[in-house]
Formats: sequence, structure tokens, C-alpha cells
Amino acid sequence: MFASLARCSIFQLYAFIISPRRPVIAFFSILVSIITIAFVSTTISYDLDVDPINRRIERKFYGAVPNSSYKRTVTFFSMFAFTVISTAFKTVSCAFMAATSVPLFAFMIACEVGLGLLIKIVRGDYLYWFPLNGVTAYVISTIVRISTQICTGCTAMLELRHPQELGGGWWTITIIWTHLSAYSSVYAYHGGMNNLIDWFGGRFVYDGSLISSTLLYGSLSTLSICWFICGGVLLLAMKSEYWGTFFSIKTGSQFVCDKFRNCCYDDASKADCVLFVNGKLIADIRVEIYNWIFTNYEIWEQENPKWYTDNGLLLMNLPPTFIPEQIYTDIKRRNAFKLNKGRSFHNKMKTSAEIILLTTGRSGGSRKHIT
Repeated sequence: MFASLARCSIFQLYAFIISPRRPVIAFFSILVSIITIAFVSTTISYDLDVDPINRRIERKFYGAVPNSSYKRTVTFFSMFAFTVISTAFKTVSCAFMAATSVPLFAFMIACEVGLGLLIKIVRGDYLYWFPLNGVTAYVISTIVRISTQICTGCTAMLELRHPQELGGGWWTITIIWTHLSAYSSVYAYHGGMNNLIDWFGGRFVYDGSLISSTLLYGSLSTLSICWFICGGVLLLAMKSEYWGTFFSIKTGSQFVCDKFRNCCYDDASKADCVLFVNGKLIADIRVEIYNWIFTNYEIWEQENPKWYTDNGLLLMNLPPTFIPEQIYTDIKRRNAFKLNKGRSFHNKMKTSAEIILLTTGRSGGSRKHIT
């Protein structure tokens, strides 16, 4: 949906720019596309943040929206306005650069995506959290990383600042880059960057007149002022302890490890944290997971909590070195038939929400511990 709407708004503005006739109704069609993108993006980010389950299991990231109804309203509309303007800047940036030189436009997008991938590689954060292995993990990670980078620029979705997605620091840089690239695209459209465009080639020759530079720069300047105001209101309306999520340099692996150590206070949340992610993300806490399983395995066998389904089969999602050898052998023996037939997608990819909902009401502090 995002891809369709973003593509639609960029193509519409591109056609509007190169057309000798520019009807006002076409401009309103572009505006509707931008507003729709922003509304969907804002709704997704807002709903995920206020979701009680997310606030319970990832409270260091979710929970920025205040509990007050008034502040929630202010947060939503400031987030929406901020996203509308950011989306508008991306649309202007892409459409005007494409209307100036298609090769230079392609180079601009390639640099943005390539730099994002390079940063992920350098920081050891390239693999996505999906529990996949081998070549498949790298192929899927590449597709997701590219899609996330493009989606961030086109939608300014706040959810994508999550450490397991783009990360707060790079998310903020991407939004600022999108903002500045709109000015550079308009500058190129009005004859700037001649040497660069001559090198890439493909400068578009217009049959009609160019859109007034005074109108374009005036509109962008007004939007920039509104963008800063909306961003400031958003930060003031949300809880101040979450401001750091916009500038965080924490990797996905660091986030998961920190979550396991400091945010998971019962076995259900710990299981949700480590059983459904790529094993390489939790390599730093292998010993802690090993000891957690070793200490609690007999308790789980006796109490059979709801998350502990199919005789502990979910534990087999972990790499073998994360599980004590005797326990691994025991689980494998009891589930030999299912393992031979292959685990169903439902068992392997059970969602976080389901795991937590299944354990609602169970107190982690009431169980007995084996010494």
C-alpha cells in the first residue's frame, strides 16, 4: 500500500511538473495521496506505541505517547502533521530530480539506500531479526533493509526508528536528508548542478515554462518552518524519556540482549524475546539463555505453562549450543515424529502477541525454583 501510494504521488507530481498545462485539480490529487500516506503511517506508529502488550514487553521503546487523552490527541496530530510535511518533501525531492535528470535521480536513490546498507554492514547489524539461516537469511535481510530505507524516506514512519529496523540515529539522518534533498532537487530543476547533470546526462528539455523558483522556495521554506514546529510539539507532547529513541545508535542485537537482561521478568516474556529471532542476534547472551533453560526446564515440565507448547518444541528454535545437551536430546527424542515431518509454520512463527496473551494472569514470581 505504501509503495503504491508513494509511487502514485511521485508520478503525479512528476507529470504535473513536465506538463505544459498544470490544472489545479491535479495538485489536489497529489495532496490527497500524501495525506493518505501520512495518515496510515501515523496510525500504525501510534497504535503500536499505545498497545499494552508492546508497552509490557518492550517498554524501553514503546510508551512514548502519554496516557492523558489531551496529550494523546496533541501527539497524534503533531505526528500526523510532521509526517505529512516529511512525505511532501520526499515527493518533491524525487519528482523534481526525476524531472531534471532521471540518471541523477537513480543515483540519488542508490546512494541513500547503499549508504544505509553500508552502515548496517559496518555495525554488524545487517541480518534482520527473522529466524532464518544461510543464504535465505541474507536475501530476505537485503530485501527488508532496502524496503525499510525507502519506506522511511517516503513515509517518515516513527515505528521504523526501532533498533531492529532502521535505528533511531539513522532514521533521523534519513529524515533530515530527505528534507535537504528537496531543496537540492529544486535547485537542479532551475539550472543548478550543471556539471553533475552533464556528467550523468539526461537533462529534461521542457516544452512549457518552469514553475517559478520564488513559488517553490517560498513553499519549501514555509513547510520547513511548519516541520520544525510540528517536530518540536511532538517532542514536547511525548514522554521525555523516549527522546533518546530518535538518536539511538543501538543495534538490533544490542536491543534484544538488553531486553532479555533488563525488561523480561518472567519466562513467557524471555521466551518471546529469544525464541523468534535470528540466532546471531542473541549470540552475546548464549550463556545466559543456556543457564535460564538449565535452571527452569524441570519447572516447565512440571507446570507446563501455556507458552511451553508441544513438550518444549519451541526451544528447538534456538541454535543447539544454546540448550544443555541432555535437555536438547530429551526434547528431540520426545518430538522426533514432529521434527522428522517438519515443524508447521504456526509452531515456528507463533507471534509475540499470542505468547503474551496466552500467559496473561500468570505471575512469574509465584513459581518454585530448583536450587
